[in-house]
Amino acid sequence: MTRQGQRFLIIVGLVLLMSVGFGMMATILRENLNGYSTPKDLLNTELQLGDNLSVGGVVVPGTLKPIDVPLGSEFVISDGVANLRVVRAGSLPDLFAEGELTEIHGPIVNLSPLTVQATKVLAKHDQYYVPAQAQDAVNDLRKEVGPE
Repeated sequence: MTRQGQRFLIIVGLVLLMSVGFGMMATILRENLNGYSTPKDLLNTELQLGDNLSVGGVVVPGTLKPIDVPLGSEFVISDGVANLRVVRAGSLPDLFAEGELTEIHGPIVNLSPLTVQATKVLAKHDQYYVPAQAQDAVNDLRKEVGPE
């Protein structure tokens, strides 16, 4: 094969490799930029068992309870309009607390009451950055619950 043919094959190979790389990056970004819904957003959504959700809200005080799986727990999150029951097999983040913002990710395991099995639980404690949607939900919930 001539040098020109070798160069051509190298260029074609690099273009194909870059195309695959860009495709993989786009997929990763799309998965990580989905954001999350609030329980209210789920009210008029057609949901099925097994659907994966990303939902954020406030952990309703008094709802955090242990369950019969190792380090398991259940709790309810709310946006002041609707509630979502969450079950978790495994430990919760250190900063996780009732009355605080959380974001959960996982599949729906029950439709009535709507229950998600959290595969990921994030504690939202940074007072300097709170998405506007989440801050509105916190403010609404605090109005309903009243001062502590």
